[in-house]
Amino acid sequence: MKILIIDDDREFIDHLRFILSESFDIESAVTCEEAIKIIYDRKVEAVLLDIDLGAGISGMDLLEKLREDAVDIPVIMISGTTSVDTVVKAMKMGADDYIGKTIKIEELKASIFRALTSAKNKRELNYLRSEIDQLKGEFWGDSEPIRKIREVIKIAAPNDSSVLISGESGTGKELVARSLHKYSKRSEGAFISVNCAAIPRELFESEFFGHEKGSFTGAIQKHIGKVELADGGTLFLDEIGELPWEMQSKFLRTLQDGSFQRIGSPKEMNSDFRLVSATNRELMQMVRDGSFREDLYYRVKVIEINVPPLRDRKVDIPLLAENILKKKCKQMNKRVPRITSSAMKALSAYNWYGNVRELENILECSLIFCKDDKLEAQDLQGINLTGMSDLPNYEVGKKEVINRYQKDYIRLSLKIYNGNISKTAESMGLSRQGLYNLINKFGIKTENGN
Repeated sequence: MKILIIDDDREFIDHLRFILSESFDIESAVTCEEAIKIIYDRKVEAVLLDIDLGAGISGMDLLEKLREDAVDIPVIMISGTTSVDTVVKAMKMGADDYIGKTIKIEELKASIFRALTSAKNKRELNYLRSEIDQLKGEFWGDSEPIRKIREVIKIAAPNDSSVLISGESGTGKELVARSLHKYSKRSEGAFISVNCAAIPRELFESEFFGHEKGSFTGAIQKHIGKVELADGGTLFLDEIGELPWEMQSKFLRTLQDGSFQRIGSPKEMNSDFRLVSATNRELMQMVRDGSFREDLYYRVKVIEINVPPLRDRKVDIPLLAENILKKKCKQMNKRVPRITSSAMKALSAYNWYGNVRELENILECSLIFCKDDKLEAQDLQGINLTGMSDLPNYEVGKKEVINRYQKDYIRLSLKIYNGNISKTAESMGLSRQGLYNLINKFGIKTENGN
């Protein structure tokens, strides 16, 4: 794995070479001219670039040139005393990360590996985009529901109104979000994706709004939040139903006027972004239950796009299967097999509770074990062709389990707090009315008989 270090300080280059040489092959350049020759003539997988090069064009100029020339290798900016504004500008211009010159070796290695992983994901996404463009949207299929979604995207994309994308897991909600960004007037800006289900509750505010160095234990350096990075672009909140109650009011204020504050900073900042959200939960039911703010709900859902499950549009399966095979075979450098009628019949009969994501996984696995130039029904790996389609709907089953858990949890909490509604609601992160709504929904008897 070859890394290029670009810095006019030869001693600093030697220092980085010493600490990184066990993990990477190191190339170096002290001017942008040297760097350009190395980047364009040799294969390097990542670049460490000093923002403040002393001679010739600056590090920022070189970054701009690389991105204008569509050079997609990850670039990590090296900053000594550079201002936060410069760092933010570099990130918006396409830098993958930034580090200080006093960073610890493990932090530096982690930054490089993150950038390499991110670059790999970007390449895969760009490949998928090119496939979609080439197929003129047929990658999703050509059923009536999908044609309607494409029409809504065409109408909604040029506007800045918030969009809520609903649907089961694996249906392609992020693909819809990226299409909205791609065809919007913000397409040159950043597309910042946040998986709300993956953020620990205590880190939400920092991830959204950022923090200053030393603002809390573990804040060893300044952190720029997702809201700030999305300025001029699109902020995509995946699984927005997982947003904690206390964060909902804070984010609502930002959504109303774009203002926010980093943790530990008195300075009020502003970000101009377009919000696109996705959920596999019923947000209106969460509003009724008191776990999602009604005012935030109507801010989030100005336009709603529902992506139907694959089992409700099985007419799309043949086209989806063929195009997935083409994509996977290109990645694996394999000849595209023909899908036999028996295999296609089996694919069309299956109910795909994991939706397009499950179809893609099954076909990829089947390709690995397929030895001939055709894909037979017996080659399909991971699905039970004799009975799996009789399974209950995953989302319905999950909802039933959650309801049972909520009911038992409320009963236990009320017992612990001796029937005190206020304390029980507070312990669950709900409003009093929200708890009452759940009590009525589940028919739970309280101590006073209500």
